[in-house]
Amino acid sequence: EEFTEIISRIFGPRNSEEYQLGIDFIAWMVQKPHIKPVIAPFIMSHHRGVGKSLFFNVIIQILGTSKIGQRQGRLSKLDELQGRFFDPSGCTINLIDEVQFPVHKDTRKESVTFWRHLKNLITAEVVSVEIKGGATHPVPNSAALMLAGNTGSHFPIEEMDRRLWIIDANPPMLERGVADKLFSLVKGIGVGPDERIAMINALRYKLHKHEIVNDLSMIRAPMTDTKREMFMDSLTDVEAWFINHFENTENLFAASPVITESAFNYVAEVSDSLINSRWKDNVQGLFRDLKRRGYIRPIRSMSNNQVSRNMIIPKVGTDGQLYQTERREVLYT
Repeated sequence: EEFTEIISRIFGPRNSEEYQLGIDFIAWMVQKPHIKPVIAPFIMSHHRGVGKSLFFNVIIQILGTSKIGQRQGRLSKLDELQGRFFDPSGCTINLIDEVQFPVHKDTRKESVTFWRHLKNLITAEVVSVEIKGGATHPVPNSAALMLAGNTGSHFPIEEMDRRLWIIDANPPMLERGVADKLFSLVKGIGVGPDERIAMINALRYKLHKHEIVNDLSMIRAPMTDTKREMFMDSLTDVEAWFINHFENTENLFAASPVITESAFNYVAEVSDSLINSRWKDNVQGLFRDLKRRGYIRPIRSMSNNQVSRNMIIPKVGTDGQLYQTERREVLYT
């Protein structure tokens, strides 16, 4: 009961999709340790002392140790994850606690580098590991990954990235009496060895019998409010303007998924948000920049993916009127 209470605090209310995915993830470690999940939960909270570290340590107790004495659940630090000699193999799951990015002038650069490295650790089947004083060699990357940090650990992410599952259920401080048995289990204080083994076996048995609903070998990480906030915070001002404009279907041309360059140019020229922007006098440059970044893509021919779809379509003038030019325009989405 205490263990499911911790899961509900961290992931979401019982019977919710977030709770289901959270307990599925832990049960997967017990039932299918040989199959690597393709997502990594990143547990965040505004408050400290809500039970994240306790949760990690309980996982380590449940998964136990291997025959050669290695922890099947391995607790690591952020700087170890980014280190040259970090070897992700040899365990079932790598638990990275206290993920923090101090705010300074190079924060964005550091976090982008970390995120690229993290994505590789989540999805790559084989990673290169450098041996101290020796060469680099490939090792199988079968271990799952889970991270935890506080709300201040925001770093740039991609909106549609399928790998990182951001969880911020905003749990309150963990009060005494809520998970005392779990603390005793982790610390080994107040319980005898036989009782401790019985508690671990009970948790392991429950997870072994749990019916996993989500296939973690092919699932995509869900979009959450916190993940969207992190994505929006990582955008430039003009990128944020673009996303906000075309997400609101009441805005000009936003109700349709198809636009032309002239239609976009008109939207930008009449936008109040861009009046004092450097892009105001270089709308065509803005269009090219957004296209390079992948926010606007040409619609391709179904028979040949190298050919863009273009049609004879009215051009949108600077006055907002439509003009028949008999010229073909590329269609974008």
